[in-house]
Amino acid sequence: MRPTHSPIRAAVEAYLARHPGERDALASLLFVIDGSGDPCHRAMPPGRITCSAVVIDRERRVLHVGHQASGKLLAPGHVEKGPTLLTAALRQVCEKTGIRPGDLCLTPQFLGDPIDVGIGIDDLGTSPAEGERAHRHFDFRFAFCLSGEQPPPLALQDDAVCGAQWLAFADVGSPALRAKLLAAEAQGLDGRPEPVSACVVLHDGHGRYLLHLRDQLDGIWQPGVFSLLGGQREVGDGSLEATLRRELAEETPGLEPVGLAPYVLEQATSVEGLTVPVQVFTALWSGDPDAVGLQEGVLLRWFAPEMLDRLRMSPGTADLIRRHATQHPPADGATGRVRPRRRAAVERHTEPLDVHLILLRQSEDGPQALLSRRAGNVYASGLWHVPSGHLDGPHEDIVTALVREAREETSVVIDPADVRVAVTVHHRSPGGECRTGFFFEVRRWKGTPRIAEPDLCDAMDWAPLDALPARMVAYCRAGLDAYAAGARFAVHFQRPGDTIAYDPGADRLRLVPTALGHATVRAAGPGDAEGITRLRSAYVLSEPLSEEWIRRCADELAPRLTPAGDARACVIDAPDGSLAACALGLVHPVLPAPSYPRGLAARLHVVATHPDFRRRGYARAVVSALLDRLHADHVTLFDLHASDEAAPLYRELGFEGSPALMRMTRREAPTFPNQAASAPRP
Repeated sequence: MRPTHSPIRAAVEAYLARHPGERDALASLLFVIDGSGDPCHRAMPPGRITCSAVVIDRERRVLHVGHQASGKLLAPGHVEKGPTLLTAALRQVCEKTGIRPGDLCLTPQFLGDPIDVGIGIDDLGTSPAEGERAHRHFDFRFAFCLSGEQPPPLALQDDAVCGAQWLAFADVGSPALRAKLLAAEAQGLDGRPEPVSACVVLHDGHGRYLLHLRDQLDGIWQPGVFSLLGGQREVGDGSLEATLRRELAEETPGLEPVGLAPYVLEQATSVEGLTVPVQVFTALWSGDPDAVGLQEGVLLRWFAPEMLDRLRMSPGTADLIRRHATQHPPADGATGRVRPRRRAAVERHTEPLDVHLILLRQSEDGPQALLSRRAGNVYASGLWHVPSGHLDGPHEDIVTALVREAREETSVVIDPADVRVAVTVHHRSPGGECRTGFFFEVRRWKGTPRIAEPDLCDAMDWAPLDALPARMVAYCRAGLDAYAAGARFAVHFQRPGDTIAYDPGADRLRLVPTALGHATVRAAGPGDAEGITRLRSAYVLSEPLSEEWIRRCADELAPRLTPAGDARACVIDAPDGSLAACALGLVHPVLPAPSYPRGLAARLHVVATHPDFRRRGYARAVVSALLDRLHADHVTLFDLHASDEAAPLYRELGFEGSPALMRMTRREAPTFPNQAASAPRP
């Protein structure tokens, strides 16, 4: 069976996509394809289609076979068999030279597309008595490289060909083909086989492997068997990882692997018999196969290695999975064997655990966190992220894992005693996989942060928490935003269709209020004036107050904290009797308006938390209690001056910022009763 019009048209369009300037020259070819006749028939006017193989060795030479009747090299072959032009070209080279299909590979530069389409006149083998005459042919030339180091021995057909030779790219007779070979050489064409397919060993970390039962259809690779997910590279794929991710998106939308990394290079055999170098990746996934929107194949299922002998699958695939299982035994000692499920029992859900380092330094513009940009064949390559990683196994606690990851990625040395809990984020990816991330704050370390894993990271920099880069992993950005807001726990469940990169229009962060434990918020009285003043002096003002000024401020504040005064405050006591946190509001009259009919407004003058009690939700608790207390006093207009670090908390409590508002301060030199006023300047 010869190729039909559709695959021929597809081959031409793929070629013209690379060489759009040749469309006019190939107008007669398009006329033949669009006609009703057989474009591969020898007598087809105005020309017929032929196929040739451009075989390239590792010295960048092209195999030329002499034609017995004409003495020409690279004589085209008739398209008599094969469903595609590629198979026709492969048949031609095998019949003329004795090269086996397994001796050849596709090139990553051209894959299954023609490298050149040549136009020539052929008067060989014509029979005028039978109506045949010299005719034009359109020769589709497909590039192959040798799968082995050395060229295989040739077995030329004596009655059709005479001799063969290998010619350098620059010596190829066809000017058009020569130019395309030299151009491809500049793009990396060197005759060495490279992976043109990618697949992934997906496992759940507990001894189970995900296999894909393929369709039982003619013309596809490995029909009706269990195999790994993956597929062949396409021209538009920027890398083999991109190939794999595209194939997964097409075949199994919603399945998003975690920790995708190259594992091993294998060889397979294509439908045409070609050798196919395959890049095998590994990745984790623990989802429900039945919840995946399978678009190709019959089903997805988890299997333990000991079940493989009972499945119809390639021995090479089974050996690959067993090899991986031997090299990476389950950390929990599980065998992957599926135990019989008890009636009405519910399968336990497990999730990966991540550790994230918020390495924090203070600058003139506020706190800054260390970020690294991911690179190479890793998840979220090209996006910014805090240094992070996974637990190595049950022998490692989560703080030890953080210290190890920090040293491996940034070279800094962290004392476990300096690790502080920041926030925990329960995350769900757009593909539906859940994981839990533990974010830790570290303010002291030894060494200078640097890129310690250049194959995984190509940049490292400090970023203000209120001005994070746009190109960030959404999961990491959620953790930093929750941390900046003072939350201790957050949920970040993305939806199908969301991007891995942070998108302000699809922010799925949800903060979970923090319990105060044994801490209690109470209304402040005059006796708390000194404690509030000391917190303000130490953690709010740019310069601490002297003891004299602390006394004067406390004496001023105390009577204002009585029920008849204009100050309201809420506090949390520390175990030693001092204050752990406070929020102070000063009430003042304003002209009434519909939204504040009593004409009362309050300014949040002080919100402060002692460093030993931060990141426990104390600030949120005292501010919330103070707002409730002021509202009970009929105060309905509030304002405050928020730092960038505290802004997320106040926004969550209902405050809004306006760029039209300007905070202006005018200070005059104070005049005390025992001092004479300065004379005015002339």
